[in-house]
Amino acid sequence: MNIGCGMAVMRVGVVALATALLSIALVAPVAGGQQCQLQATVGGGSATEVETGEEVLIEGFGFPAMVDVDLVYSVDGTPIGGETVTTDATGAFETTVTPAVGEEGTWTVTASLVKGCSAETGFLVVAGPTPTPSPSPTPTATPAGVLPNAATDEPGGSSAPILGALFILAAAVWLSRPTLARLMR
Repeated sequence: MNIGCGMAVMRVGVVALATALLSIALVAPVAGGQQCQLQATVGGGSATEVETGEEVLIEGFGFPAMVDVDLVYSVDGTPIGGETVTTDATGAFETTVTPAVGEEGTWTVTASLVKGCSAETGFLVVAGPTPTPSPSPTPTATPAGVLPNAATDEPGGSSAPILGALFILAAAVWLSRPTLARLMR
């Protein structure tokens, strides 16, 4: 009876091992290379048309873990820049790019390893909305004979701070008269 129980446990173990190996085989990349993928998104959605000045999220998946991936940005087939990013422990990375005015056209982003897989994504960059210029402030004229208040820049304002400072200056001169007289002798 003990032998039958041991055989059942062994069968369960063999089935579990076979299931684990099959799962690994299905998840692992096919021989001959990684299953690298690259996508561009804006605001959580696929980036098909992007305006200048709009930030684009570039995400890579299926690359080897903890390696440097070279990104090249091209507009209408002409490279305009690039960067190197490092994948995380799962083989993923993300970075952002913001097309500037003058970089309109069909963008291609290529991610590649020196000896490994590569992936590509693209989107169209169009000119963003032209900002409306804000009106300039209109200067206000000061009526003749009225000085502006330095504190508020309004005509006819209070001159109390200026009068107070003049009073303190006059009092200081008045009180220091005896000292000044002695110095003059």
